[in-house]
Amino acid sequence: MLSLIRIWLFLALPLLCRSAFNAQNASWCWNFNCVREQSPGKICYYPAGSQANSTFCSGGHSVDNAYETVLETHLNQTLSIAYYDPNTNAQLGGVNYSLSTLDTSTANVTLCLSGQVGHSNEYQTICEAAKYDNDITLPGTYCVVSVAQHVVSDDCYIAMPNVTDRGVEQ
Repeated sequence: MLSLIRIWLFLALPLLCRSAFNAQNASWCWNFNCVREQSPGKICYYPAGSQANSTFCSGGHSVDNAYETVLETHLNQTLSIAYYDPNTNAQLGGVNYSLSTLDTSTANVTLCLSGQVGHSNEYQTICEAAKYDNDITLPGTYCVVSVAQHVVSDDCYIAMPNVTDRGVEQ
């Protein structure tokens, strides 16, 4: 009996510990904003163009000011896709963070994604409540802004030129 349990754990554990965005699904899209595997093991956010013109979460459904603090936190770190505790704004993990270990009916987790529209000078960051792995369907309010990070460690896009106060170039 003990050996059957060991075999079951050996087979089931990788399924239970899957990453939030994994390469088994080629891409995840919402309204032409996509998360996809750029190269083996590198999963990036590809925003659609001309969906944001604000640089702050100033209020309203798509620029909900409840996300302003976590947005600021995200813009000042270096992973283009990251999960945050919305109460403390502490980063929980990057693209491999999994919601499958949480009770998402009661737990709150915020997902922020930053990217560059093609090879243009247009950038976009979106923050939303995360409810499921491999999902960017924006189940409620969210914030989408036309800025991104100044330093990107995962090489998903060319970092935004150095700016201060989201608008004044240095």
